[in-house]
Amino acid sequence: MAEPLATDGPPLVSARGLTRSYTMPATRTSPTREIHVLQGVDLDIRRAEMVSIVGPSGAGKSTLLHILGTLDHPTA
Repeated sequence: MAEPLATDGPPLVSARGLTRSYTMPATRTSPTREIHVLQGVDLDIRRAEMVSIVGPSGAGKSTLLHILGTLDHPTA
């Protein structure tokens, strides 16, 4: 039987204080407003770890994955 993979060492993926906001333009019935999707997210994923990102619709799961995959840029 194969030995389990060690999860020690530096993280393969690491994020600190990740923030992403979007500016919603003004309409006839509402002023311009800023939507904070991610606020101060800290994340470390180490070798051989299995990670699941779960949450309700609109919680920022896809935004987080797009930033980690370099398809989008964090605000901070």
